[in-house]
Amino acid sequence: MTMLCACSDEQMTESTEDFDLEDKPDLGYEFVQGQIYHILVDEYLATDDEKNPDVNVLYREYQVYDGVRNNVYRKTKSISLPKETATSSEAKEYLRTCCAEWLRLEPWTVLSEKVNAQWAREGYLGEAEYWSGSPQGLTVEQVKQIKQ
Repeated sequence: MTMLCACSDEQMTESTEDFDLEDKPDLGYEFVQGQIYHILVDEYLATDDEKNPDVNVLYREYQVYDGVRNNVYRKTKSISLPKETATSSEAKEYLRTCCAEWLRLEPWTVLSEKVNAQWAREGYLGEAEYWSGSPQGLTVEQVKQIKQ
């Protein structure tokens, strides 16, 4: 499969949405006083999006625990990809060669059990995702030890 490799701001979006603390999904995570960390709760490739019929779109949904403002909110990132990218694995491989910076996890990201299981099923190691500000295998307990 040969695809053109290009990455522009027009292809990428990011949005945030506040939760009412009583309505927030309980994923078993907690505030860490004075720290902000992310949970990658979902990652999926939309292949039949009516709003984007000419491309596929890779989405990453984060739940953000803001221990500075005692707030929880959802952050969604997306990127448009060539229609030829039929699976999440193909999408991430394409991005590794074109837009590796998009793959990089948000600072202090803990993977949810769902995403961990998905990456394991895909045989995906997430090498492009991890960096010093979001190391592989990060836990909430480790976030508690971080001095910002």
